[in-house]
Amino acid sequence: GGAAAASCQTIVWQVISAVAGVAALMCSDDGLVIRDASKKAFTMWGSATLRGSSLFKLIYDEAMASWLQTEMQSPVTPAFASSTLPAGFWLRDLGFVEFRSRLGSAFDASVICARLPGEAAAAQPPVVVVVVQPVTHDESRQVPMQHPASQARGANQPPAFAGPRSGYRQGPG
Repeated sequence: GGAAAASCQTIVWQVISAVAGVAALMCSDDGLVIRDASKKAFTMWGSATLRGSSLFKLIYDEAMASWLQTEMQSPVTPAFASSTLPAGFWLRDLGFVEFRSRLGSAFDASVICARLPGEAAAAQPPVVVVVVQPVTHDESRQVPMQHPASQARGANQPPAFAGPRSGYRQGPG
């Protein structure tokens, strides 16, 4: 007998969503369909936008959404995997992504994703927790403008892209 063990996914989500001011989304591992959102996320995008939608629908433009979809489907590199963590868990810092606000305007945000493995005992499939940290006005003044030549980068890197941990590049090359 005894009480059933608490789901690790449930505990992690309750902790993250309880922190005031954190915009977080809990998404399905398959297709990144939004299953739940923190209060801050609901205020940023509105409940009608979030319920049953995909993370990709929140991205400001098609090129960035396509890049993010490719990035999320790519295999986890050894830098993000660890032998001390459970199989199926990963953590990725995706750098800066341009999102669409509930009013339709663009805003830049730092994005960190964590994949929590499925839990057979709790009948829970894997989930991806996405933490979105909008760039503040003070921080945005420190980010240099993209050079017009960056428009010619091609489909793999849309304009205003900052890759994982790379930051924004300055100057040519």
